[in-house]
Amino acid sequence: MEYVKNMMPLNLQLFAEEGEEGTGDEGNPDNAQSGEPEDDKSKVTTLTEDDVNRIVKQRLAREKKKWEKDHTEAERLQKISKKVLDKRTFMRYNIQAVTEQVTAQQDLEN
Repeated sequence: MEYVKNMMPLNLQLFAEEGEEGTGDEGNPDNAQSGEPEDDKSKVTTLTEDDVNRIVKQRLAREKKKWEKDHTEAERLQKISKKVLDKRTFMRYNIQAVTEQVTAQQDLEN
């Protein structure tokens, strides 16, 4: 704390230009309060009913195409799953039949 007392105090307002009483954020355009709106905010687009209908139709077509793709993919996977289950069932019955034959043959040998 001793070194703070030995430092030279500066009056920073001495370096400010006369007549300026700002808050320190003059260079920040976000806080600027001029009467003119910014370019991005002043551009307002108005859509006609035909424009809205066209946009909605495009969106619906895109979503329908996506749904059909997903739906056909799901059907394809369902068919594959059914085939796999059918093969598993077929193999299970074959294993069971072979096991029964082996046990029957072992019984005959004994």
